[in-house]
Amino acid sequence: ARRRTRRRQSSWSGDPGTTRRHGRSLKKRLEAATMLSKCPNNAEDEHNASNGKRLAAGVVTGAAFGFLLDKGKMNVPLAIVDQMGMTNFSMMRFFLSASASSILSMSALESLGIKARKAPGGVDLGTGLKGPLSGYGANLLGGALLGSGMAITGSCPGTVWTQIGAGMPYTGSIVAGGVTGTLLYGYVHSYLKRRNAEFAKVSGGKNTLDKAIGLPYPVAGVAMAGGFIGIVKLFDTYFPWREGMAKLLALGIEPTGDFLPDIAAVAWDPMVCGSLLGLLQIPASLTNGKGLGSSSGWVTMAGAVSHAIDPQCVKKAPYFKDARSIWQVGGAVGMVLGAWLSNYLSSSGPEIYSAIGAQGAGSHLNAFAGGIVLLFGARLAGGCPSGHGLTGMGTLAFSSFITVAGMFIGGMGVRLLPKVLGF
Repeated sequence: ARRRTRRRQSSWSGDPGTTRRHGRSLKKRLEAATMLSKCPNNAEDEHNASNGKRLAAGVVTGAAFGFLLDKGKMNVPLAIVDQMGMTNFSMMRFFLSASASSILSMSALESLGIKARKAPGGVDLGTGLKGPLSGYGANLLGGALLGSGMAITGSCPGTVWTQIGAGMPYTGSIVAGGVTGTLLYGYVHSYLKRRNAEFAKVSGGKNTLDKAIGLPYPVAGVAMAGGFIGIVKLFDTYFPWREGMAKLLALGIEPTGDFLPDIAAVAWDPMVCGSLLGLLQIPASLTNGKGLGSSSGWVTMAGAVSHAIDPQCVKKAPYFKDARSIWQVGGAVGMVLGAWLSNYLSSSGPEIYSAIGAQGAGSHLNAFAGGIVLLFGARLAGGCPSGHGLTGMGTLAFSSFITVAGMFIGGMGVRLLPKVLGF
């Protein structure tokens, strides 16, 4: 008992041996804590650093995207509206050129072993109907709604950011409608998902054109890209691109047709802009893992709004629970800056557009309503014109071809049906 008492007393009275042992133990713990705080593999630090890099990469890539979209004047609302009405094929010239370049870029990355493609899978509507489009119902319906919104607003989920940078009207109402449409889809998605597990179920991205026809991806990709360029040339024979651009620009303003155009020129050939834009798939794929896209960034923004206004957000709309697309948020900021830079370098403003070129929706009400349809459709289909039309078609995914087909069906319906019915 006396020995136990002495040991306890020595531990409290500063016995030299005990003190040294305690000192060494404390020193080791402090060193370990210090090393952990400085460790580059610390999960939180690594996550923050990764988010910062993705954000910066999104801003830079988005700026190039916005610059090219503005130089091609594919952010002029009339270009989108008239394309859906089949009266101006400038947008088609740009879109097919960008799609061809995207296919070549992404197939090159895979062929060189740098980055494998990630083909988007089909999105099921959950109706249980069987047929050739089974498993792609949401792609078709969502694409049709997306195209309808494009025809109403003269915009799309990515283009609207470049329209802001170019100072075009009604963009604020389109953004407000877009956030509303994304919020609406998030709550509808969660409601329907609880009642039908098949709704919005995504299949694996294995259904691609190259696998269906039994050709290697690069071979099928080159053939598809060549076909797109052939279509562009065919359209130019019957619908000269300069005539189409003349409808968008003010009298006396001519776009440059040079392959290496002047950076200060007001407008470039849409084919040149589209071809250059498709090359952005390379930095986009390497920094965000997928490629170009815009609509997921809206989920991030709408998720922030939902968490701010609805304390039960996580329970009512788990769709927003893990909504993270920092790259696309950075891309949106970059697109605004890129379009602004394009106009700054050419010393141009709204006066360069034709009288009806930049009118777009025509009213804030149309812009807001169209924005709702636009983003609801994009989220239902699982992507937008850049996500499906450029990246998805770049991987030769069936789901993306179906979505784009639905997009044109919806857009053409909105523009042509009133004429057919005599309105």
